[in-house]
This record gives sequence, C-alpha cells and structure tokens, in this order.
Amino acid sequence: MYMSWTVDGTNMKAESHTAAPIGNVIIASGTAKETPTGIYLTLPKSVGTYPAPPSTSVDAATYRVSNSDGTTQDYKSTSGTIVVTSITDKTIVGTFTFTGSDGTVSKNVTNGKFSLNF
Repeated sequence: MYMSWTVDGTNMKAESHTAAPIGNVIIASGTAKETPTGIYLTLPKSVGTYPAPPSTSVDAATYRVSNSDGTTQDYKSTSGTIVVTSITDKTIVGTFTFTGSDGTVSKNVTNGKFSLNF
C-alpha cells in the first residue's frame, strides 16, 4: 500500500498512511516524514472522476504543512480532480491532482497516487 504526490515540483512519499470508511465516503491521509507534510482526501466509495473543490465539499483535498513551532498550515483545494480507479470491500486505488490555497499562497499538488487498505 502507498500514497505519493508532488508539491511544486518536489516529490513526496507517505511514510505512514491510513484510510477509514465513514458513512458514504472514505477518509484517507498520508504523512511524509522528511518534510513533515501530509495529504488529506475525502474519497467517494465508487469508481469515477470527482472534482476537488474547496474542502467544504464531500470530494475534498488538503495539503498540510506542519511547522517547527507546532502549528499547521492547510492548503485547501480550490480546483483539481480525484479519480477513484478501483474499490473493493477492503482497498481503494486512485489518483489526485489539485491546487490548494491557504487564502494567500497557493500550492500545486500533482502526480498524486494512492493504494490503501481500509
């Protein structure tokens, strides 16, 4: 199982990742140890292509940076796509790409891939 992505040209790979079904969605996350940064996705429980609009939507994506002072900076999706290519009763596989914003600065998240157990 894996989760990886690229942010503004820098490749990231999740050292730890989780996925859990909640209602009609799967909440997935991955954290890269080196940086420390993470991706948080709300995934529909069906194969398809979904928009990644602002994170108030069910189909949401967020890129989070953990700062050295213990605070976090969230870059919530303003545009992009989440693609669920395969789902079984135990795994979900797909891709994602989005632009996230903290209200001032934007980050481009590309080449996102996941294959997760839940």
